Amino acid sequence: MAFTNEEVVKMQSIFKHLEPRTIESIQEFRADVKFRLAATIGLKNPKNQYVYIYQYFQNLSPARKKILDKRKKEIPYPLYYVELENNFICIGWKWEKIEKTK
Repeated sequence: MAFTNEEVVKMQSIFKHLEPRTIESIQEFRADVKFRLAATIGLKNPKNQYVYIYQYFQNLSPARKKILDKRKKEIPYPLYYVELENNFICIGWKWEKIEKTK
């Protein structure tokens, strides 16, 4: 399984809201490139569907963190948020099967 096209578009919209300079197209994951700013990065499964979408940010302001906290609820998967060196933050979603609880 993978993200739906609608989910991917919504993720891009959230990233664009956090960083207006974000380029429109999703860039393919490359292990040799680190910390691409203003670029949404995607990793695809063998069926050419996105299973991981993320973006790097630097110095995310409290106002943008508040926007993220509000908008992350638009995506039905857990948010991936990791603080890295030099004030870089990696934010994204990884496709995971979510078990419904009773």
